[in-house]
Amino acid sequence: MRKLLSILLMSSFALFTLSCSDDDDNNDPGMSVNKIITPSGEYEITGAVLEDYGDSETWHDGYNLDINFYTGTIEYDVDMGPSSGAGHVAYFEMFSSDAGELAEGDYFFEGDSEPYPVNTYSDSSEIIDVTDAANSEITLLNDPQGTVNIERNGASYTFTYSSGGFTIQYTGVPLYVDYTSRNMMPKK
Repeated sequence: MRKLLSILLMSSFALFTLSCSDDDDNNDPGMSVNKIITPSGEYEITGAVLEDYGDSETWHDGYNLDINFYTGTIEYDVDMGPSSGAGHVAYFEMFSSDAGELAEGDYFFEGDSEPYPVNTYSDSSEIIDVTDAANSEITLLNDPQGTVNIERNGASYTFTYSSGGFTIQYTGVPLYVDYTSRNMMPKK
């Protein structure tokens, strides 16, 4: 019995010692993989929205899906986009070969040429600093022109972009808004 008690005591001590190690390193908010990096700083992404506008017969090939990333206190409204708060918004108007989702792969910047081919994003894409979303007070920071990489795992996306001192890193499940039928239900 004494040996059993000794073994349990040693095991408890070892477990306590291991659990008290510096395990907060991986939970540091500064270590977030979801961020927008600009020349003036690094900002945690607080929301992501994938807006589905469907196909078109004239101005683009494939399917038009807009992906938006928000930082700070930006609030998103399905009818207005950023409706209140302040922070940064990164917006990419993308063209995918897959209905209702961004296909995996690289997406390249395409200037003002119609129809936009699949695996591109348009020149209306932008990264802005929003000082007051309710009053549309914004400052354009960057017109994206680098390559966007999309990886998928079910409904989860990994979005990577880097160009001209601006970087966006995001992994997660964005809110899905279906504008093809005006059905505003999150995609499961």
